[in-house]
Amino acid sequence: MALAVPGLLLGVFLANFSEALPFFFLPAGALSLMFAYFYRETIYAFFALFFIFVFAGAMAFSLYKSKMDLKTQILQEANLSNGFVAKIAREPDKRTDKTFLTLEFCMEDTCTILRGKYYGYKNFEFGDSVKVCGKIIEPENFDEHFNYKGFLLSQAYSKEFLIKKIELVKEGRAFLRALYKLKQYIIAALYDGLSFNSASLASGILLGEKQALLPEYKEAFKKSGLMHIVVLSGYNIGIVASFIFWIFFFLNRRLRALISVLIIILFVLMVGSSLPALRAGSMGALAFLAIALRREADALYLLYLTAFFFILFNPFLALYDPGFQMSFLVTLAIILFANPLQEKILAYFNFLNSYFAELLSSSLLASVFVSPILIYYTGYLSLIGVVANLLVLFVLPFAMLFAFLSALFEVFLPAFNLAFAFIAELLLGYILAISKWAAGLPLATVNLQIASWTVFIFYAGLIIYASRVLWKK
Repeated sequence: MALAVPGLLLGVFLANFSEALPFFFLPAGALSLMFAYFYRETIYAFFALFFIFVFAGAMAFSLYKSKMDLKTQILQEANLSNGFVAKIAREPDKRTDKTFLTLEFCMEDTCTILRGKYYGYKNFEFGDSVKVCGKIIEPENFDEHFNYKGFLLSQAYSKEFLIKKIELVKEGRAFLRALYKLKQYIIAALYDGLSFNSASLASGILLGEKQALLPEYKEAFKKSGLMHIVVLSGYNIGIVASFIFWIFFFLNRRLRALISVLIIILFVLMVGSSLPALRAGSMGALAFLAIALRREADALYLLYLTAFFFILFNPFLALYDPGFQMSFLVTLAIILFANPLQEKILAYFNFLNSYFAELLSSSLLASVFVSPILIYYTGYLSLIGVVANLLVLFVLPFAMLFAFLSALFEVFLPAFNLAFAFIAELLLGYILAISKWAAGLPLATVNLQIASWTVFIFYAGLIIYASRVLWKK
């Protein structure tokens, strides 16, 4: 596994420039195997395995690209203007003036998905079958820093579909509709018990509903380096699962871990089985599964295992999905450097307690290691990110806890919700205030442009170092 992820990534990146280039690694791998066999040297076996994984990465890229090209060809040959029946395969992405739907449909022996765009609002749900009429449109890049077309390919969309007319054919499965309804009840309860801005933030950190944030707060979170807390990540899901693990303290450790895995699976289904949710839920489920099997959860190994399968089956995630890139790289940095950095902080500032030192080390690492990729995608560097993260992260778990309790009591015991809603409002308001304050500081951000190759070299070094650590284990 130590060689698998770096090899796959190199094969994917090389194939993106030239699909023929990585195929030279196959004979190199065969030659290395021959040397390993005749000379009995470990170094030759090391290179042979690495070259094989490079070739595997290139093959994964070629196969995925061919699959997406085939879907594009089928869509171009199909006559969809007269309408077709499709299933809503992911949770609807509802914006202020439009709704995006993931439309899954089959023609002959091939199934594909489209990113449907509908101007207006209709209450369709995940799993529903609908009949749509409209036309296929070519997606366009709307930002010079962000490859939107590539991002759509990483999410398995080959084209977009402008919906002119849509009607319900059949409701989805009762189980999925029940989970989706539960999510809607939680969101509605948050807005009933909290102010609009606090409820918008709570729905983001609990359920990944960042679209509810007002534009001014979205910009503030970006400039202050706090945007990662309002997207569905392994950190957010980890807090939810850890809370469930703690609630069932009266059960044995193995049973509590299995319940946590089940809750993670249900949570991912509830938020619509999007790729970010699947990515974030995978590592959390693996970690708690390791506890259930009475094996110590090696975080680095689990992270590599998750990344390996995601890249193998969808290599475009590594190229075009900022969420996947940042989630993997920041988690990797924290796993590798959090404890050593915490020890250094405690050595130089011995008046600090271990909790604050852990928080400071995680904040520093998250801000530093996410900066290159954020600069590449946004064109500016947040100079206040470390301070903003330090001021916010220590209250985030409590904000999530009391926001969830507030929603729970608002639904079942609204008369007793006042205390929970008050505490949640204070904590969420504090986070919002810090984001606005940090973003409004003079020189909070600096415009900066960096080339993609500098980002690649920086993170390649990090991944190589991580692989060496894993190899020694």
